[in-house]
Amino acid sequence: MSSLRQKKKEQTRIKILHAASRLLKDKGIKDTSVQDVMAKAGLTHGSFYAYFKDKNDMVVQAFQWGVDQALEQAKLQLPKGLSPQSRMQAFLEFYLSPEHRARAADGCPMAALADDFSGLLPTLRKEFAGAVDVMVEDRRKFLSDEAEPLERDQWLGIMSCYVGALILGRACQGTPIADEIAEGSLKFILGQRKKGKALR
Repeated sequence: MSSLRQKKKEQTRIKILHAASRLLKDKGIKDTSVQDVMAKAGLTHGSFYAYFKDKNDMVVQAFQWGVDQALEQAKLQLPKGLSPQSRMQAFLEFYLSPEHRARAADGCPMAALADDFSGLLPTLRKEFAGAVDVMVEDRRKFLSDEAEPLERDQWLGIMSCYVGALILGRACQGTPIADEIAEGSLKFILGQRKKGKALR
């Protein structure tokens, strides 16, 4: 295959992954069909198998792609030159914002699809866990102080808190407690970070 054809095929694959990622986060794995994805991407159903083995393969690749895109989006949205503490606060304020909470299709794939993956085959849950592991390390490095990096167990606790807060907030969307969950989680995480620094 020529380099030009390879490039075009990769561009088409990314187009499909983008469509799949948005639909999966919005509708869930069970209610998103291959036909839905290909129609969203503006492609024929028959061309799907030139890019993926089956729906499960597409789901895993779309999730992994979404994880990578979420990190890049976070890096682009945060102002340059922030201190580690300010960078963490800015990230959390965006992540727990009403706007992010209301737009699942454009948001964090982990919060949107964690429950769906829990009901799938063990092999697919393993793929999900692998992508989560990558996200843990990427976020930890991006949001930590290089001089005093967060330990992995600290970051797992922080990430579990803010992802859980988003999931719970979406379940309570449209009620006052949704905002309380976001605000309480933000204060708790930042408070724990300050306590951790004070103890060093």
